[in-house]
Amino acid sequence: PARPSAAQRATAPFATALSRSAVDRDYLSRSRPDLFGELRSSGDTRVLPLWNGRALCARGDVMALRLLTVAEVPDAAIQLYLGRSISAFSREPAGTALLAAVLTESEALTLGAEEEWLGLRELGAVLDDRDAGLLVEAVALANWHETHRFSPRTGEPLIGESPTPIIYGKVRTPHLASVAAP
Repeated sequence: PARPSAAQRATAPFATALSRSAVDRDYLSRSRPDLFGELRSSGDTRVLPLWNGRALCARGDVMALRLLTVAEVPDAAIQLYLGRSISAFSREPAGTALLAAVLTESEALTLGAEEEWLGLRELGAVLDDRDAGLLVEAVALANWHETHRFSPRTGEPLIGESPTPIIYGKVRTPHLASVAAP
């Protein structure tokens, strides 16, 4: 099927721009101990780079997020598993694993100029369902990790599952008895 244009999506009746999604969050896989290692070693996995709440964009006839291979993205301190694409309209086939990497300024600017990084306000209404849902989820999770550095119960610093990166759904803990998750 042909991918709808931005104008068609923007004028679609009752389309709530930021509540759309075409991603299976794949909750059953999140408990696998080496999930992140498996995803990072797969050549099919794609990464959504994030910097200051903005994503790298691919401009063309249709505005889209620029998803990169694992090898193209610097190792980031916060890496999030977003799920698997179920979109029939995206460049990647359905079933593609999707990660987000929260980058520093220097890492981000090696991937693209500042004007190539856009946020939800600029993109929310013009992205397709999959990309809009991905960007909302990734920005929300990145914000949670930035603002929830201490346990709400004990005040202890929350840490990622060392030595693995942070994976959405099983994220930060001061000790085994208490897990803080979005």
